Amino acid sequence: MVLNEEHLPERVALPYEKMKFLEKGPYRFRLKADNDGTFVDWNRNGTFDPGTVRADITDTYGASGASGIRPGRRFSRRRSRATKTNYSCSA
Repeated sequence: MVLNEEHLPERVALPYEKMKFLEKGPYRFRLKADNDGTFVDWNRNGTFDPGTVRADITDTYGASGASGIRPGRRFSRRRSRATKTNYSCSA
């Protein structure tokens, strides 16, 4: 299955059993079984939209080095004088 982040169907023609790994970290997408398919809230807006949606599905919270950062928070990185990388999170 190939996914295009510009046109993601929120109903996928794969059974829930094959998609349920997306509910766990680092992905944490909301899923709902639908007969022989699965609804996936790709854009994390809390609803299963008809048609297609646009979403950055490779920006998973935890997979990009920003573990513990919740949606809606801004993540930034800065260098200190000792050349260590510091991470900060702000609402």
